[in-house]
Amino acid sequence: FFFKSNLLAIFYYISFILSIHSIHPSFIHHHSSIDRFVHPFINSNRYVTIQGCNHDRGSSNACTNPGTSFGWRSPTGLYRSILATQCEAGQCNGGLGGLCTRVQRFSGPLSTVGAARVGNARNNNVGQINRVRTQVARYF
Repeated sequence: FFFKSNLLAIFYYISFILSIHSIHPSFIHHHSSIDRFVHPFINSNRYVTIQGCNHDRGSSNACTNPGTSFGWRSPTGLYRSILATQCEAGQCNGGLGGLCTRVQRFSGPLSTVGAARVGNARNNNVGQINRVRTQVARYF
C-alpha cells in the first residue's frame, strides 16, 4: 500500500507540473524505478521521443520536413526548448548559434518564457504529445 500511494502522489505531482506546460498528463506511465519520477524534465526525452516528438529541425537537417513535432531553438540563439539540441550556426534553420540556454518548456505555439515564444505551429512538441496521449494511456 505504501509504495502504491507514493506512486500515486508522484503521478499527481507530475500531472500538475505538466498541466502548467499545456501537456495532458495521461502520457505518463508507470516505471519500475522511482527515480524516473523525481523530476519530470530530467527524463522528458525518454517519455516524448517514443511518442513521435523530434529534436529541433536544424540538428536533424529537417527544415523542409512538413511535420510539426519538432523542438524549438530561438532564432537569436538565446534559448531552446527541452527537446532542442545546442544551438549551432550554419544549420538549415539559419540560427545564429550561441549560448542557447535550455528552458523547461516543450515547444508549442502557446509555449512562452516571459514574452518570448518557445515554438510555433511548425515546431510543436506539445501538439504531438496531445495527439498521441490516448494511445499511450491505453497502452500502459
